[in-house]
Amino acid sequence: MSLSRIARPIVVILAIVGCQQRSEKAAQSTNVASTDTANVVCTRPVLIDDDRSAFVCSGGAASRTGDTLHLRLAHGETTLVDTKDEAALSYRYVGRIGLRRLHLVGEYGGERPPRFLLVDPESGHSIEAPAMPVLSPDTLRFAAAIAQWDCDESPEQRLEIWRFTDSVPELEWRLNKFRCGRSGAASGWAATAPVWRSPDTLDFTRHQGSPPDQGTAGRAAHDARGWRLLVPSG
Repeated sequence: MSLSRIARPIVVILAIVGCQQRSEKAAQSTNVASTDTANVVCTRPVLIDDDRSAFVCSGGAASRTGDTLHLRLAHGETTLVDTKDEAALSYRYVGRIGLRRLHLVGEYGGERPPRFLLVDPESGHSIEAPAMPVLSPDTLRFAAAIAQWDCDESPEQRLEIWRFTDSVPELEWRLNKFRCGRSGAASGWAATAPVWRSPDTLDFTRHQGSPPDQGTAGRAAHDARGWRLLVPSG
């Protein structure tokens, strides 16, 4: 059974405090530091050319044969195969995350920032997060924001908040105020570097321009009406 391209949105159940993506030859490696919620996350630093160190987190469910990553499910198997075409993509295992112990897989390449798949260990269904997820203090949600963009080559930018369910997470809110015009000129602003202040309050850095400026503080909060911007207002 192969993982559907449509079902790619990543289920990120993240108890991740920090992650760092390297570049060049260390090739977009991902480092994830976990908190004391060890029952919610198990991840390992992974290089683009060797993800075997993270297999220890899979409980025997993850393995690799050449360019193919195998994920053993409760009923069957799903595979992710590296591509070598012009928009080559590589799939690297990062670990398991969340109360459902979802598989976390980094997707690199395609001349864009890496994305992260979270795959349900039973059904094989998944969602795709636009960046490494940042787990809320109560572990009920995660935030993810694209940290790099360029109106000439990689114009996409957004911040998303996902809510965990008893299957795959559901997208709760998307903040997408940044636009690239046909001429390559940037307008609006971008939200990056999400940090949870509490289970229902998220801080972020607000940038303008392409390339972006140094940024100013932003904040969003959740109440009975849903998510809304506090800083800047609106």
